[in-house]
Amino acid sequence: MKMIRCSLSAFFALILFQGAFGQSSKGAEIERYLKPFVEKQQFSGVILAFQNGKSVYRKALGAANAELNVPNSINTRFGYASITKTFTKIIALRLMEDKKLSLSDTLSKYIADFPMGDKITIEMLWRHRSGLPHRVTTPEEETNAYSPAEMVEKAKRSKLVFPPGTTRLYSSTGYSVLSRVLEIASGKNYSTLLQEYVLTPAGMNDSLEFVGERITERRAQEYLLEAERIVHAPLKDYSFLVGAGSVFGTAEDIYRFANAVLDDKLGANARLSLQDDDGVFTDNGSSNGYRCYFDVNRKKDYGFVLISNLESGANNMIIRDLAQILQNKTIQSPVIPSPKVAMEFNKSLTDYAGTFWQDTSSLEVSVSRDRLFIGRFKLYPLSIDKFYNYADYAEISFKRDALGKVVELEWNSAGRKSTWVLK
Repeated sequence: MKMIRCSLSAFFALILFQGAFGQSSKGAEIERYLKPFVEKQQFSGVILAFQNGKSVYRKALGAANAELNVPNSINTRFGYASITKTFTKIIALRLMEDKKLSLSDTLSKYIADFPMGDKITIEMLWRHRSGLPHRVTTPEEETNAYSPAEMVEKAKRSKLVFPPGTTRLYSSTGYSVLSRVLEIASGKNYSTLLQEYVLTPAGMNDSLEFVGERITERRAQEYLLEAERIVHAPLKDYSFLVGAGSVFGTAEDIYRFANAVLDDKLGANARLSLQDDDGVFTDNGSSNGYRCYFDVNRKKDYGFVLISNLESGANNMIIRDLAQILQNKTIQSPVIPSPKVAMEFNKSLTDYAGTFWQDTSSLEVSVSRDRLFIGRFKLYPLSIDKFYNYADYAEISFKRDALGKVVELEWNSAGRKSTWVLK
């Protein structure tokens, strides 16, 4: 691992040196801001930034493959993660325009034997109100290839989290089921629909749906940040996220997509559905080491894309501050956290295990190999009942009741606190 760190440091230094010339003052400001993250190997990916319709920063940083010392490039492909769901929404909108689908249709119209399918509407799938769980696969199953029809069969066997339409729970499974509905409604497979309604009209020539057996040229390997090192993310075949997180491509393609939506190239309904009241289109995806985020203003006075193959708290800080820099606001120089990790783990880690809820969102805390995890992220002990998560630069504190039982989790990341209740 030390050899990998040294090699990556050499890459980062070279990239920073090459970027120091021929750059606008705004680009130089962004370069100075990013330098600490790059030097400490806390960011790996591509960043594009635009101001008044012109590019002010365009650079690849970090490693596409740390083991082979392959640096990222501008045309490296990354996972778009949940931005795939937005592609699926656009396909659904276009099929609605063609009168092949309606938000009020029930799921049973397309999949007759789906449990409670007469109670679940297309709109519920769209708005994460179907009651379907977020995932219906185990980590081991997620290494296998699946079609949309096969994911529907898994969804059929799952138990609804709540009665359809009664509340909201973010559900990738719901979008995989929706992708199968789109296939049945159109008579075309999801890959064809994606190409026809999103990739081709947006000019996204470097984007494609993941196929595990295919060699995807220029694909970045996915990594997680841990204490003083990067590690491989778990092996995945992203077809289990069909319609929800299965599309890969480049930073420039994602910028083309954002502008295609705002310029009505994907239909006026897409723009009206996706931009906010100020004409800004923002989207975000995170999955298994990949992160994709963009923020584009229809006025074209500013915009940026961050796409990464390292799940690190640096991503959130860069996203927060790039928008400020491009809007000519003053920001402080970034301070990268240096938590003091305890030498020994807390005893009785099972005290902390369980599902913690905040409204309709949940965090799953588990114990594996004598370590504590939130989802796939390893937690490092700071003190009794307090841990650190490098993927978000977050301090996680567990709160106990008068009897000493853990009842709450407090999340503190970049000054933002939230409280989650164990149920």
